[in-house]
Amino acid sequence: MAQKADEKPKSSISMSDTQFKELLTTVMTGISSVSPTRTSKTFTSCTARFSGIRESSQVESFLAAVNTFKEVEKLDDALALAGLPLILTDDAAIWWQGSKDNVLTWNDFTDRLRSTFAPKKMAYKIYQEIIEIKQDSQTPTEIFVAEKRALLAQLPKPTHSDQQQIDLVFGQIRFEIREKISRNSISSFDELLMKARDIERNLSERDDASTVESKQDYKQKKARSRCNFCRSFGHTYEICRKGLMMKWDNEYLILRHKMLLLLKLLP
Repeated sequence: MAQKADEKPKSSISMSDTQFKELLTTVMTGISSVSPTRTSKTFTSCTARFSGIRESSQVESFLAAVNTFKEVEKLDDALALAGLPLILTDDAAIWWQGSKDNVLTWNDFTDRLRSTFAPKKMAYKIYQEIIEIKQDSQTPTEIFVAEKRALLAQLPKPTHSDQQQIDLVFGQIRFEIREKISRNSISSFDELLMKARDIERNLSERDDASTVESKQDYKQKKARSRCNFCRSFGHTYEICRKGLMMKWDNEYLILRHKMLLLLKLLP
């Protein structure tokens, strides 16, 4: 068939693999250059909060959390300082409002926070807290030892050796645990805690067994009890219904007799 005069022949574009890859790279580069940049993060999603409690452990826990968040999210000092109102509450928020104009770096903020809410204690006061406060039966040994080690960490350098620290803490552990552990058998805090956990578990089982036995003894004693009034088993005279009825009847008769005497005395 003859081709029409005004119809142009179709042309095809051939492209090598290298040329196609170069074209694709150019297109993707152009798309990425016009795509919106990711919004910089701040402490919006940080769950740590500090209300201004004047306690060293609380301050250090808060700083550890926010420092980790800052590093993971790669926040610079300016963004981190600007986001502090999101995580400081109560007294800490009031303090920050009055101090923020003088704080220019993150390290300056952490130093000021420590000096305000967790000022360094004198060494003798730290030793007093370590020695004077003993472990009670409600505090697990793991928590108790952690609190003591936190106090030891506040002591000025040079620090005590591990054995010296164990000596300071060991004497404050409750007697029920300490009597079952030989001090000479402890070479580290991990070993002390491992043995203490086993002892605490045994003590807990003993207490549970004692509670069950006490309840059983009470039930048996109640079942064996016998009333001195009606001579029936299962209750005592103090709660005997027959005895109470008799007592109430007697009181009624006495009251009635007094009323009759009073009426006779009236003119």
